[in-house]
Amino acid sequence: MRTHLAALLIASTLVIANGCSTLTSPTPLTIASSTVSTSTFSYDLATSAQRESAFDHAWHVVNDRFYDSQFNGVNWEAVRLRYLPQLERVDSDDAFYALLSRMAGELSDSHTRVYNARQYRHRLDSVISTYGLRVADVDGKVAIVQVFPETDAARAGLRKGMVIDTIDGEKAIERLAKLRAEAPTDATPERRLRTVISRLLSGRAGTLAIEVENGSSKTRVELKRNDREVPLVVSSETLPGNIGYIAFNRFRPEAAADFGRALGGLRQTDGLIIDLRGNPGGSLGSMLAIARHFFPETRHVMTRKLRSSGGFGPERDEFATTRTPPPEMKILAASHAYTQPIAILLDTYSASASELLATILREQRGATIVGRPTCGCVVAVRPNGYRLPGGGAIFVSESGFVSPFGSRMEGVPMTPDRAVAVTLADLDAGVDPDVVVAKEWLRQRPTKDAEAPFH
Repeated sequence: MRTHLAALLIASTLVIANGCSTLTSPTPLTIASSTVSTSTFSYDLATSAQRESAFDHAWHVVNDRFYDSQFNGVNWEAVRLRYLPQLERVDSDDAFYALLSRMAGELSDSHTRVYNARQYRHRLDSVISTYGLRVADVDGKVAIVQVFPETDAARAGLRKGMVIDTIDGEKAIERLAKLRAEAPTDATPERRLRTVISRLLSGRAGTLAIEVENGSSKTRVELKRNDREVPLVVSSETLPGNIGYIAFNRFRPEAAADFGRALGGLRQTDGLIIDLRGNPGGSLGSMLAIARHFFPETRHVMTRKLRSSGGFGPERDEFATTRTPPPEMKILAASHAYTQPIAILLDTYSASASELLATILREQRGATIVGRPTCGCVVAVRPNGYRLPGGGAIFVSESGFVSPFGSRMEGVPMTPDRAVAVTLADLDAGVDPDVVVAKEWLRQRPTKDAEAPFH
């Protein structure tokens, strides 16, 4: 029927106000990472004094910039004292950045993350590392739910609905259970599950051997991890019943423009499905531009939760004098607003700007949410983070979001109005139950009047 393009993961950014802050994809494990650590340091981290200075810089960035002055209930000073002595045991840049990553993880925040040099380059270049497939726990089995084109998985003939029996010689379902038991707490249970699924397909030295059930037999397939740039894609069509459908995989200015053109061709439809499954977020300005198409009057749609502290300290800090964005976020009226009913498709991989747009349209346009709970990962960071010696960077959540109705975004996954379970039967038959449920709701829904302003 259609390729689920919105499910392609990418480490993207969400620019706020003057471009000094961004909301990013909260799944760094999808970014290409080095699997081999060598006992060497780069020039900038060659001495213990340099490493301690870089450590202190990273800690102070969080201390001075993290949006929650209570640090999510964590004693941030105590965290510093606990991790600082561990610097003596690091023997490479990778080990140093791994230590910083564990320290940042103490906050259980969806976006405060540390990237080593290679991970940081891949993030800036919109590159992910993948074996070419995504899996999930479906009906108590590890099943393939997506296969990316032009990958080893696609070339091997793998498809949605196939059940994976073993991964690197270990029973897949047993491996999944073990990883679930061992996984640390995270910002939300949904984000924790995403981390578990990512580790399930971690592989060894960039290769992965799986056995898939093929009728009464099993087929062994060896996959190689590849780095690939995920293109920005916006797709649209008119479904039977005169229902419009738009899917896109990132919030970028180009996507907002393409969305507007796609919606222009669907204005005569009786309802609209916006597919945000797998969409990890992107530009906040793009999200607001897309939201504007559905309101014939100016609206207050969100409020930022900002840290009320002074300037950031280190000398020559390029962000020391940046302007703090206003807390109230508004969208301007659209001259030709789309006022028909809206259904939004979401899943666990829908995050950040996807959650913001869905919240705005549900609370202020009566949109219904179909699918599965979202990530609950909605905070803002600077587009390029704060660079660190050795070529890496630290990204820090510098603002949170609260809706006019009091809905807190971060740490609170969106619960669908119409929950839909993924089943092996639907995957195997190529049926998209989310679309089926959304179409039925839109068919029964009377035309939504979007003229009444929000109070």
